[in-house]
Amino acid sequence: MSSSLEVVRSVKLGILVPTNLIGNILVVLVVKRTTNSLQTPMNYLLVNLAFADITVAVFMVIDQLFFHVVHHPEGVAGDILCKLLTGKILTWVGSVASVCTLVVIAFERFYAIVLPYKHTAKLTKRKTVVTVVFCWIIALTFNLPLLIVRKLNLNIKETGFFCRSYWPSKQLAIAYNFLWLVFVGVVPVGLMAVLYGRIVFSLWFHQNSVTNEAQKARLKSRKRVTKMLVTLSVIYAVCWFPNLLINTIDYYIEIPALRSIGYLVSEMLVLLNSSINPFVYALQSKQFREAIKTIVCCREGGRVMPLVAATRNVTTLVRAL
Repeated sequence: MSSSLEVVRSVKLGILVPTNLIGNILVVLVVKRTTNSLQTPMNYLLVNLAFADITVAVFMVIDQLFFHVVHHPEGVAGDILCKLLTGKILTWVGSVASVCTLVVIAFERFYAIVLPYKHTAKLTKRKTVVTVVFCWIIALTFNLPLLIVRKLNLNIKETGFFCRSYWPSKQLAIAYNFLWLVFVGVVPVGLMAVLYGRIVFSLWFHQNSVTNEAQKARLKSRKRVTKMLVTLSVIYAVCWFPNLLINTIDYYIEIPALRSIGYLVSEMLVLLNSSINPFVYALQSKQFREAIKTIVCCREGGRVMPLVAATRNVTTLVRAL
């Protein structure tokens, strides 16, 4: 069992964390290097998603540094450190901010494609900033109970974890983990499924009569972006539900392997989810791949196309969104 735990920890530290940091930093740089006229609210939301994913990676592995490099203090100092760093609370803050951003992106796409004439729902740069701040406020608020119950683990040697949650009652613990399952799993995945279902129907089955070349170019670009976002949503569901289910089931069925290796593997899937998004962009977007080449090769000059870009044809410049 201990060897399996070490393998999981090695994969997290040696592969997923560097991949996460490099990939998501590149996403931020790609959008930063686009011209101001092409920096759309959609791209800012993708940057916020990248920052949330970086938060997940950084604070998920800080406890490993204390395992191998720094001695974890005990007493009150240990409790404070658990709340701020080694208890992974900021990882879960970044996670909630991430899913909140994914849901906002789904609504933005829905109104842009299915209800394009509802101008009050259109995201401006100012609305985007407010929305991003609101996502992080929700994430912090949702994790406030953890700040209260997360304390230094009294059995570090036995469990291998520095910190754990000490709930006043089992019922409160079950209720909180059930809230995670519903509001971080079932509700956002359900919303994204409904919204993207409507978008897919509109793009693939409702706009077959488009004949104008400019409209065809815009439709093609919208389909490409929709494929990318649907892929992100599916990956989110696949990677997150194991962790949410294990945290809930654990209070009903006591299986030692589920608490140790099962939980660590589910955490690794959460980290994988936050690390894989840039690869989805690269697979779905030629502009993103070209932008990465420009940045990696340190090319000067030339415009870097954003992740969600404008589409140019022979006669006109058409917004992809």
